[in-house]
Amino acid sequence: MTSITALTLTGLTLLSTAMADANMTPDYEVKLLMNPAIVLNPADHKLTPTVLSTFAMPTSVIKMNVQFMDTSDKEIYNAGWSLRIRKTEDEDDFELTYKKRYPVTNGNIDAALTTANSQGFDASDINYEAQIEWGYQKQTLSISRQKTASDSGYSGMDLPGTSNSRDMLIDEAPDKFDDWVSNNWGTAALASARIFGPVLAKRSVGTWNNTKLYIEVWPIKDAAGTGTEYIVEASFKTDSRTTASQKHDALMTFLQGKGCIPTLRKDMMNPLSVCFIVTFRLLLTILLTIFLAILLAILFVILLTLPVILLIILLIILLIVFFIVPFTDPFTNLLWAVCCGI
Repeated sequence: MTSITALTLTGLTLLSTAMADANMTPDYEVKLLMNPAIVLNPADHKLTPTVLSTFAMPTSVIKMNVQFMDTSDKEIYNAGWSLRIRKTEDEDDFELTYKKRYPVTNGNIDAALTTANSQGFDASDINYEAQIEWGYQKQTLSISRQKTASDSGYSGMDLPGTSNSRDMLIDEAPDKFDDWVSNNWGTAALASARIFGPVLAKRSVGTWNNTKLYIEVWPIKDAAGTGTEYIVEASFKTDSRTTASQKHDALMTFLQGKGCIPTLRKDMMNPLSVCFIVTFRLLLTILLTIFLAILLAILFVILLTLPVILLIILLIILLIVFFIVPFTDPFTNLLWAVCCGI
């Protein structure tokens, strides 16, 4: 009897597994950043004639006004979600996007799809679309739900303000997002969300290697918040994983040959190499500190007759030069952020 029960339970388990919905089938979007100093005119920050001719692109562009919504402490982002409101030139209504992201580890796309499946994103849900965003070396699975909201009462490329943006996203919030952490978590977070942006991006459309290619230019505030820096991204889409892999490598090689790839990219760098560089900088700082101590001892003996206040001032200056600066320069901070996966 026990054996029969065990066999029955095993059969039910296998049947349940067999009946489970399959993983989603993603499409693929290869996204490679380009060096703005090379591909943009310095005067007007538009794509250079060389870039336009290389990819058979017209001088006309498609404008997109984009803003994101999140709480001040990035509660929505930290839960793996991204919420966007976009107005595209010559299109009716606002496009609302609710996007859940999953990291792809060591190129194992199927594992990421299985993780998403275990959290309710499977092939049976036709309302969501899966996509692999493929950078230089980093891949991310994004699962998106698209909604629309009326742009009645708005002019041109204008986007809604904070209150209306909250209302639009709350009204259209899908259940998976709203109940992700707990019941009504998403709409509760949106009730206190603020706008990040907007950014008026421009898209050019051309061809490369018999594939439709997009280049987008995004002007964003610089780190100081006083100026503007430009992010330039080339991308193409395909339904084939094999095509995505082959053309990803081909496009990267092509852009490298043109000198268009930035010299420092977070997803290009090997984390172990980054950690080595950071560690080297820290060790160098320690050695400089030891050297500083020895130097101060020598100076103290030689300059014993100087007033104490001068020695203190000298000590402060040397500390700033040899100790504080190596920890505060932007390069070290950037590398440390990369090493920590920020």
